Amino acid sequence: MMTVESVDQPLRFSRGEYWVLSAVAPQVMPVSCLGVDEEAHFNTESHGLTVLELADTLFSLERAGLVYLALAGARIDIDGPEAIVKMITGPYPKLTDPSPSCGLTPVGGNQWEAFAKPRWDRYVAREMEDPPGVFVIRSLKRRLLYYYCRLLETAAPCRRLTNIDMAEPIRCGPWPVTYWKEFPEGFESTVRFDRGKGMEGSDAAERANDELMRINKDLVIWPNLW
Repeated sequence: MMTVESVDQPLRFSRGEYWVLSAVAPQVMPVSCLGVDEEAHFNTESHGLTVLELADTLFSLERAGLVYLALAGARIDIDGPEAIVKMITGPYPKLTDPSPSCGLTPVGGNQWEAFAKPRWDRYVAREMEDPPGVFVIRSLKRRLLYYYCRLLETAAPCRRLTNIDMAEPIRCGPWPVTYWKEFPEGFESTVRFDRGKGMEGSDAAERANDELMRINKDLVIWPNLW
C-alpha cells in the first residue's frame, strides 16, 4: 500500500488513481458521482474501472493519506473497500441531502500538482454573490482580473450581459485558492452586471463567441474555482 508524507516523495499513479485525484482537485465530489457516466458528467474519458475497482482505488488513496472521505463535513473512518462500494452505488445525491464525499488532502493536492502542473498564475476564481448580478473574481495577478473582465465584455452580446462594471482590484490574503491550497495573498475585484436581450444567431454574437474562445485559451477558469 502506498504511503507518502510530502511532494518530496512523488508517486507513480495508475490511470484510475490519476483520474480520481484530477476529478476531486477542483472541488469536493459526492462519491456516488465518481461512479456515474464519467464521460458525460466530467467531460473527460472514463476511468475504465468497475465499481469494485473504483472502491479499491479510493480505499488505497484514502489509506495513503491522499484523499479523505467525509459526510456533512465530518471525516469517515473506512474499514475496507466494501463500505465504499455502498457509497458508489448509493442514490444520486440531492442538494438538500448530505451524502458521502471525497476530497484531496493537502498532501494529495501536492501530489496532484506534481503531475498536473497547474498554472496558478493563469487561474481566475469566480464566486457568485447575493444579490444576483454581482460576483467576485480573484487571481494571483491584478492584470488577469482586467483580462477576465474584458472576456465578459467580449461575451456580452451572446451572454445577454449589459452595464458590466468592475471595481478597482484590491489585495486580499491569505487567499484559499482551492479547498486544499492557500496563497499568502492575491487580488480580488467585485463585478456587477445586468441581464439584457441576447443576440443569438447574429454575426455580432458569432464574432463575440470566437473572441471569447480565443481569450479563454489564455486563462484557466474552474467552475467557481478553476
